[in-house]
Amino acid sequence: MAQKQIPNLILLDMMLPKVPGLEVLRALKQEGTTKDIPVIILTGLSERNADRLLQEGAISYVEKSDTLLEKDGAALIQAVTRVIGNAAGSKS
Repeated sequence: MAQKQIPNLILLDMMLPKVPGLEVLRALKQEGTTKDIPVIILTGLSERNADRLLQEGAISYVEKSDTLLEKDGAALIQAVTRVIGNAAGSKS
């Protein structure tokens, strides 16, 4: 789908029902039409995986937790705002 309708940003959960999120991330970053799409990872896995995911091409990492929900998703909103702000700044 990302190849047909190029999104400005992808929020990618690592725990997908059919294909592991890491495989999706790798496929996105290897494909010419999708390699430059910023990907923010959403995961319930611990933060110790963040470095690996960033090395694989993710632009940011947000840990899903009760804390994230209690704070109205502030960490996710911050990550999305930062990515959108960076993209807008690079176009001017």
